[in-house]
Amino acid sequence: MSLAHRLAAGLALAWLAAPAAPAAAPAGHRCTGFRLDRQGFLPKHAFDQVARGDPCAVEWALRILPEMDASNSEGLEDSLARSIRYRPERILRAIGTRRELTAERLCTPFFSNEESARSQRPEQQAILRALARVRAPELQSRKRACERQVRAALPG
Repeated sequence: MSLAHRLAAGLALAWLAAPAAPAAAPAGHRCTGFRLDRQGFLPKHAFDQVARGDPCAVEWALRILPEMDASNSEGLEDSLARSIRYRPERILRAIGTRRELTAERLCTPFFSNEESARSQRPEQQAILRALARVRAPELQSRKRACERQVRAALPG
């Protein structure tokens, strides 16, 4: 293979491996992924950025969630569910796009048994309010499925 062919192939592979910038990313916002630490865990700030609804972090999490091991995927699932407060339509649109991206996985925040339901209720209500704002007709069945998951995560 000639040098030109090798260079073109290398550029094509680099383009495929590069994180895609979501359409919702603000101008000048640089989208990058996160690296695992030496123990194979994602850094805490990765989960925090996803939970805050950072457009690039959410897109990255949706893309890698199916390939993550249990220790990382549980944290990503919780962060994606919490990001519904900021990006409800994006999370709803992701449901069902891949076999692993279900309402159960994307809409179920982790609520601790060690904390009172009362102290965690504001988070649950914030997610439900964000879902209530979604009006797109094509998302209504996903929205209802997601609302069921959020309510079931913190019953009562």
